[in-house]
This record gives sequence, structure tokens and C-alpha cells, in this order.
Amino acid sequence: MRNGGQYLVLRRSDRVRTLRGMWSAVSGSIGEGELAMDRALAEILEETGIRSASLSLASSAPPAVVGAGLPCGPWRVHAFLFESSTRRVTLNWESSDHRWVSRGELASLDAVPRLAETLGSLLAGGPRP
Repeated sequence: MRNGGQYLVLRRSDRVRTLRGMWSAVSGSIGEGELAMDRALAEILEETGIRSASLSLASSAPPAVVGAGLPCGPWRVHAFLFESSTRRVTLNWESSDHRWVSRGELASLDAVPRLAETLGSLLAGGPRP
């Protein structure tokens, strides 16, 4: 998510199964028969408390495989960039902290695989259905 030119990152809590303590974007698993966009909006609400009425789609990227070679990977990532009209975040158990950061700050974070590259692909593309 983006607000005022900054991007929301969440620190994964010690209660999640994978990549504990690393900075990430909102994420989740898509169930059978579920649309990626619907799951994205549900995960944003669950993990941040931000409702879809406060969001607009800025961009999406084609699905990509990340985390190959990791014991907990790989994952097929359906990336979306939403513009948020609020910075008010209410975390659930999956995250222990959050920050709004500039794109340049992403490189200095201990982040999940390919977080900065995924954002780059979203910024290079335009809105896609």
C-alpha cells in the first residue's frame, strides 16, 4: 500500500510460520476458487484494519514465483499496489510492527525475498484489471 509517496511494510511476528522478524508487505494464501483481488482486499483488512473503501488500485503485476530455494518457498505472488487514503493501521497477530517508508528505504530493511523488486515491477506497470 502507498500513502503520500511512502509504502507500508509490516514486520512479521514470531507467531507466523515463515520469515519471522522480516519486513514484508501484506500477504496471504489464496484458497481454491478464490480471486487474487478478493483475497488481497481481505488480507489488507485482516492485517491492517484498512477497509476497501479507503483503497484504490494503483497497479498490479503478473504473478511471479519468489522464494525458490528457501525451505519455506517457493510462492506464486500476485502483487497489487493500492493507494490508501489513511495511514491508520491496526495490526493483527501476524505482524509485530509497521512503518511507512520511502522506496529507497526498502533496500536497507531485512525484508522478505524480492520485496523491493516486486514494488519496482508494480511501479513500472500501470493499472491492470
